[in-house]
Amino acid sequence: MDNLETKILQTILNENNVDTDTILSVFDISKRQLNYRLNNINTYLKNQNMPGIVRNKRGFFEIHPELHINISKRHAPLATIQMALSDEEQRLYRLFLHIVCNFDYLSADDLAFHLNISKNSVLLDIKQLRLILENKDLSLEYNRKSGYVINGSEFIIREEIFNVIDSNIHSESKYSEICAITRTSEAETFRAFSLLTNVEKTCGYRFADEKLKLLSLFIPIMLNRIDNSFTLNSLPYNYEYISNTIEYDSLIDEFNLSSYTNEDIEYIVSKILISNKIMYDTSIKDIRKETMRNDILEVIYNFQHVLAIVVSDDSLEEFIESIYLHWIPAMNRINLGTHVKNVLHDSVIENYRYIYANTRSIIQPFVKYLNNPIPDEEISLFTIIFGGWLKRFSNSTATKKPRAFVVCQSGLSISYLVYNHLVKLFPEFEFIDHVSLREFQNTKIMYDIVFATTEVSSDAHVYYISSIFSEQYQINLRRIVMWDFFKIEEHSVKVNQVIDVIEIYVSKNDIAIIERELTELFYPNVTIRENAKLKNKNIYDFMHAHHIRVMNENTEKDWKKIIHIASEQLLVDEVIDTNYIHKMIQIIDQRQPFIQIAKDTIIAHASIHDGVYNVGFSILVLPEEITFANYVNARIIIVLASPNRDDHLVALNQLYKYIISDNNREWLLQEPAPVMIYQDIKNKTDKKEVRITI
Repeated sequence: MDNLETKILQTILNENNVDTDTILSVFDISKRQLNYRLNNINTYLKNQNMPGIVRNKRGFFEIHPELHINISKRHAPLATIQMALSDEEQRLYRLFLHIVCNFDYLSADDLAFHLNISKNSVLLDIKQLRLILENKDLSLEYNRKSGYVINGSEFIIREEIFNVIDSNIHSESKYSEICAITRTSEAETFRAFSLLTNVEKTCGYRFADEKLKLLSLFIPIMLNRIDNSFTLNSLPYNYEYISNTIEYDSLIDEFNLSSYTNEDIEYIVSKILISNKIMYDTSIKDIRKETMRNDILEVIYNFQHVLAIVVSDDSLEEFIESIYLHWIPAMNRINLGTHVKNVLHDSVIENYRYIYANTRSIIQPFVKYLNNPIPDEEISLFTIIFGGWLKRFSNSTATKKPRAFVVCQSGLSISYLVYNHLVKLFPEFEFIDHVSLREFQNTKIMYDIVFATTEVSSDAHVYYISSIFSEQYQINLRRIVMWDFFKIEEHSVKVNQVIDVIEIYVSKNDIAIIERELTELFYPNVTIRENAKLKNKNIYDFMHAHHIRVMNENTEKDWKKIIHIASEQLLVDEVIDTNYIHKMIQIIDQRQPFIQIAKDTIIAHASIHDGVYNVGFSILVLPEEITFANYVNARIIIVLASPNRDDHLVALNQLYKYIISDNNREWLLQEPAPVMIYQDIKNKTDKKEVRITI
C-alpha cells in the first residue's frame, strides 16, 4: 500500500460509521479512484491473512473484529491517527515554524529546499500565510539581510508557536517532523525532559504525559529563540504573580536561567502553570493546597448537596487531591487569559447535562476566590471530574473478573471520561484505575488487559483506543474486545443490515427512530443514551401523596425520631430498609454534612450501599422548626433514596427547583393536605426536564 492507501485504511478503521462520501471528500478523490485504492487495500489485507473491507448498499464500510485487532497491533495506536490535515494546512504550519525557528538567511529557494516543495508552492504558501498572520497583527516580510522573517509582538509569535506545536505533536511522526523543522535535537528534548522531571519532584506533582512531551520540546525552542536575541520586552500585567511561584524558582535552578530576563522566564513558567497535572506527592508540603483546602472542602460539600450523595471518609483526601490538581492549572489558565481547547465541550453538555448545569454552582467558592467568572470550557472540564467521581463512588466488584488498566496520556479530565466510558462499556472487567504512561510502566499491580490511548509495552492484551467515544465507536470497540479476549462474536446481525431491509417498506421519517431503537436493543451495554424508562421520570413518579406527611402539632422533639417519621412510608413500601434510616442519622450526627437546601428545609440521605432498593422521595412538614444535631434548623424534611448515583438526578433537580421557590415553601409551611402538595408539585414540575447520562 502507498501512503494514501494507508491513510484511507486508518481513517476507515478509526473514524466510526464512515461512509464512501466522507472518504471521497476527505481525500479529494473520485469513486473510481476509491474503488482502485480499496482493491489495493484488500489485496494487501489478503496477503496478510486478514479479512477485507466490505461496503454495504448504503455506502458504509463493514469491518471484521479481527481486522481491527490485527491492524491496531501492527500499526501505531488508533488514538494517534488524526484526520489528515490538507496538504495546504500542513505546508503552512511547516512554513511558519521554519521561519520563526531558523535564524539564518531564508530565501524562497531555501524554503523550497528545506520543506521539499516547489518554489511556486512556497510563494503561494507565503501569500496565504501572510494573510493569516495579518489577522493576528503579525507580518511576514522579506528583506535582503535576513530573507523572510515574521515581525510583530514577540508574545503573539510565541503563543502561535505553542499552539501550532500543541496541535501537531500527538503522533510520533508529527513530533519528529516538528523537531526537524525547528532544528531541535533529541539531546535537547531529552535534557529538557530530565530537568522537567526534577521540577516535578520539587513542586510535588507530575505532568500529564502529553504535557511533559509538549514542554520538553517547547522549552528548548524558546531558549534557542531567546539566545538569538528574540526576547520579550513586556508581559501582560496578569503575569506578575508568576515570579512568586515555586515553579519559577525551580525552573531557574534546573535550566540555569539566572542570566535570562524576568519576562522570558515568566513566560516559560506560565506554560508549566497551565499544564495538566495527574499526581500529587503528599510528602511535600504545598502551601497553596493548604491555603485552598477550605475552598475545596466547600466545593465538595456543594457536590454532595447538589447531587445528593455522601463522600466517604476514606475517599475524601483523594477527592481533595483530584480537585486541587485540576483547579491549579485551571486557575492559572483563567488568570493568564489562556483559552483552553476543550474538544469534548459539546459531548460533555450532551452526556452530563444535569451535572454540567449544576457545576457552576458547585464551584462557586472558586469563582469567589478568583473574583472572575469561569469560562464554559473550564466548567465542562470540572463536569468531567465530578461525573467521574460520581461514577467511581458507585463502582463495586462482587465477583472475580479480568482486571484492566486504562492508560491515558491526557490530563485528569480526559482520563476520567475515557475510564467512565470503558467501565460502562465492559461490565465484564474489573477496572483497576486510569493512569499515565509513566505510572503504568512502574506499576506492580497484576492485570490482564490494557486500554491505551498511547503506545504501551505489555505482555497482556492491549487495545489502542480513541479518547472520543461515539456511539458507533463503542459498538465497534466492544465487538473487537469481546471477540479477541473472550472469543465471543456479539450480535452477528448488524443494525445497518436490518435497516437496509426495513427502509424498503417504511417511510424515511421512521428510519432514524427504528435505527436508534434497534441499536439500543442489540447493544444494551454500548448505547450512551439514558434509560428513558427511568432517568427521564419526573419527581412525581418517585413520590406519591402517601409519601408526604404534614404534622399539625409537634409532639416529637427528638430529631432522630423525626428522621424515622419522615422515612416511615419509604420503609413500608420497601424502598429502603431500617439500616438506611440508621445510616442517615449517623451521617447527620457524626459528619454534620451540608444538608440545608433552602430556608427551613433539609434533605437527608445515605449511601447507595446502605440498604436502598428503589428510587424514592418523601416529605415531612413540621408545625415548628427543630434543631438537627445542634447545627441546622428545619421544618421541611426531605428523604431521598436511590440505589445508584444517577437515576434520581433529574427528579432531584425538579424537587430542588420547586423547593427553593420562596412562594412554594411558604405555601408548604401553611400545612396543606398531602394530596394538595403532591398535586402542586406535579403541576409545577417541568415534564420536559433535561435528560442526563452518566
